[in-house]
Amino acid sequence: MMIKKQILFVSISLIMFLFSAVYAEEKDEQIEVNNILVVIDCSNNMNKYWDKVQRIDVVRKSFKQVLKKVSEKPEWGLHFGIRVFGDKSLLKLKDCLDTRLATPVEWFDPITLSGVIDGLRPKGKATLSQAIQNAVNDYPRTYKAPYNFLVVITSTDDECGEDVVQAVNFIKNERTAVDAVHFVGIQLSQATEEKLKKAAEVGGGTFANAKTHDDLTNALLNAINIQSRTSVSAEPTPKPTIVAEPTSTKTP
Repeated sequence: MMIKKQILFVSISLIMFLFSAVYAEEKDEQIEVNNILVVIDCSNNMNKYWDKVQRIDVVRKSFKQVLKKVSEKPEWGLHFGIRVFGDKSLLKLKDCLDTRLATPVEWFDPITLSGVIDGLRPKGKATLSQAIQNAVNDYPRTYKAPYNFLVVITSTDDECGEDVVQAVNFIKNERTAVDAVHFVGIQLSQATEEKLKKAAEVGGGTFANAKTHDDLTNALLNAINIQSRTSVSAEPTPKPTIVAEPTSTKTP
């Protein structure tokens, strides 16, 4: 009799374990993760002044406003990470590999992200294309069906002779399958604007050329709002959208 009870207990325990595993797997499959990696220009160009404020300081302020907004939307379930380029080597060294992952894409942590932004010190070349290509390894692979997005903040084109459009093509076609690449420009020249518009189109993302500080904040929020809607509604990535730009004659 004792043996029968032990067998019965083991059988019930096994059934409960299998049921829990199946339930957990089904629940996990329902989780839609939105991985957003922000690539930030930290080249020497970001030391230039923009309406009496250094460009990098404008980015800090705008980015923190975006973090505050995202903090108010926990239902979006966003994961954030930051990659930078141009902050390791001095400009005179002409380091065309100057890019690094400043903080990995993980659960949204506004305190850590703010600290990273505060610590950025622009000084080197704009290795924009290299940063985009390196980003292919920055997305976590622990989720079954994540949405991966790239948001690029830059004040210039690539300064190492690399083609940004080709870099976007590369990251879109790699196994990571980045769903969209968005570009937010800062006082871009007309030539650079046209090139990055093309890169955004190829990347299936949005483009904006910020001429004012508010433009920058709004462009970042626009890109993130689009992706949050994608994640929550589980709809396909929207077609490329060109953000309306304010009229201005200023150039860098």
